[in-house]
Amino acid sequence: MTSSAPEPSLRERRRVELRAHVAARALRLFADEGFDAVTAERLTTESGISRRTFFSHFASKEDVVAHGANDDLRDLAAGLEAHRDAGFVAALRASASHWVASVGEHAERRRLRVRIESSHPRVRAAVREARLDELHRVALPHVAADLDLPREHPLVGIATGGFAGLGLALDDVMLSPDVDVDVAGAVEQAITTVAGMLDGARAAAHLGSAGHAHGLAARPPSSSAT
Repeated sequence: MTSSAPEPSLRERRRVELRAHVAARALRLFADEGFDAVTAERLTTESGISRRTFFSHFASKEDVVAHGANDDLRDLAAGLEAHRDAGFVAALRASASHWVASVGEHAERRRLRVRIESSHPRVRAAVREARLDELHRVALPHVAADLDLPREHPLVGIATGGFAGLGLALDDVMLSPDVDVDVAGAVEQAITTVAGMLDGARAAAHLGSAGHAHGLAARPPSSSAT
């Protein structure tokens, strides 16, 4: 029997709602008037909060833009967990349509971020770092389980990093204004790439284990002192 997660407290729900409210207002202002033109003071006025409250929730204006950038990844994480026993690649395929739908639900905010990021490298870096970290966090336990290796094993780190980087590349493809993207096709190609990457990691792990075993077998027995 699995226990459900505890309900968030009223204070936590209010914190989440406030952050979402400020971030939504900020995205629109930044996109319409320019990131540099909108000050933190302006954001506090528009959001109806104090400067102290603003900085207790956000470290910077870049942090405001990055807020909510991972909303679709929460849905991906839930899908992967629901299909955990199927293996990572099968779980990705089973979760793909739901994740694509989630991306569509957040499309307007993603477009606003792209407008802001296009002229502000610091903002782009903050958003990409947030997504990279979350992609890594989401994938790590599943990759480790799929490879049957400890989470701290180098091959798990390499494969998880590869998945996270591939996720960012998929973001770029899906958000490109210059390309008419077959989203479902692009996602399937990405999953196929992940499958190949994991196959390579498994082969490397097998070679490493075989080499270690061969080294042990070839080592001459130690002679005891007489």
